Amino acid sequence: KMATVEGSDDIPAIDYSIHQFSSYTGDHKPSNILHNSPGDPKSRWSSSSNQPPQYIVLKLDQMAILKSITFGKFEQSHVCNLKKFQIFTGLDGEHWSMILEDGLSNNSTAETFELRHVITGHQVPSLFLKIG
Repeated sequence: KMATVEGSDDIPAIDYSIHQFSSYTGDHKPSNILHNSPGDPKSRWSSSSNQPPQYIVLKLDQMAILKSITFGKFEQSHVCNLKKFQIFTGLDGEHWSMILEDGLSNNSTAETFELRHVITGHQVPSLFLKIG
């Protein structure tokens, strides 16, 4: 699973769907990230280009204040792991606020990132996430 909107002990994970994407290549369709299958090399999304913009937009099943996101990975390090990425949040899928800029380690360990969920003193609700 490329991205899981993780819950804590008292807050459940949030379900999402694929809303939009820049492109994909071969069997590496965006829908592959909906299932966490680290042993399956096809269980990831891969863009058909290595030139920007490459992105995927997730639509949450419900509006939420997102505090973290977890990226699952293939069971072996892989050249397709995101070296650098940005995550944006929005309510309409058109207007975005950046809530993370980071990168994945090139290994097989899932990584969780804290998201900026307070901007100018106010919690930021999310309905869409753009990862690119």
